[in-house]
Amino acid sequence: DLPGAPDAAFVGVNRHLTIEVVKALAERGAGGAVCFAAGFLETEAYDEDGERLQAELVAAAGDMPIIGPNCYGLINYADGALLWPDQHGGIRLAEGGKGVAIITQSSNIAINMTMQKRGLPIAFL
Repeated sequence: DLPGAPDAAFVGVNRHLTIEVVKALAERGAGGAVCFAAGFLETEAYDEDGERLQAELVAAAGDMPIIGPNCYGLINYADGALLWPDQHGGIRLAEGGKGVAIITQSSNIAINMTMQKRGLPIAFL
């Protein structure tokens, strides 16, 4: 029911519905999506179902970029753009401000890093 294609979307539904939503977003021309659902190939002991679902997710996305699956998303404190489902302690950078970029596998580590009050400012997570 959106009037146009979103620049980006946070997809927070189960793994089967994630494929449908990602396909619909790609068909609409969305700019990208964060896939929060788990149960694809990211698990250590994936099964044939996870392998099949991973292939379906990639096919559904087509040329549309996706982050995930089983991903918390991203925080851009430089521009104030967040696709993140949980609390965080960071603040938007002042215009022209600089900060570090962090890539981590763990959302818990990411959240904890945004809550710190010492160290360098964070620009991207």
